[in-house]
Amino acid sequence: MLIDDLIIKQITNKKEILKILHEFDKVFSPPISEKVEDTCNYANKLYENAYVYVARTDKNLGFVTVYANDYNSKTAYISFIGVKEKARNMKIGKKLLEVCNKKAVEQGMEFMKLEVQKDNFIAREFYKKNGFSILGEASSKSLYMIKEL
Repeated sequence: MLIDDLIIKQITNKKEILKILHEFDKVFSPPISEKVEDTCNYANKLYENAYVYVARTDKNLGFVTVYANDYNSKTAYISFIGVKEKARNMKIGKKLLEVCNKKAVEQGMEFMKLEVQKDNFIAREFYKKNGFSILGEASSKSLYMIKEL
């Protein structure tokens, strides 16, 4: 199923970024609040260094954060991508990835990298379907995946 009135909007306001982080906290396992020590500081870091996009209709359904500023390795990095459970299987994640790919290419990046939990087989399969392959172990519980842009 697709959503006809889906809008992908860049968030460029610190308070809105913080609001999105709180709203989507429990969409992730582990939650954002467990991965990030201080969400206020993290929102500020995103505001200063990353691109934040939200997918929405009349309410927020998904969001993504992507860094496209590593000009040495030319590798963009998705730090978070999530879609609320009730909005899954509607191509929202795919559309968010497409926005990230476009922005990364605009910024001169050649690769897109992300980290995924080893036991999150649904996410791993989603990334594989969207061109990512396993790069290696990020930690005992997670993997890096990468794709060429």
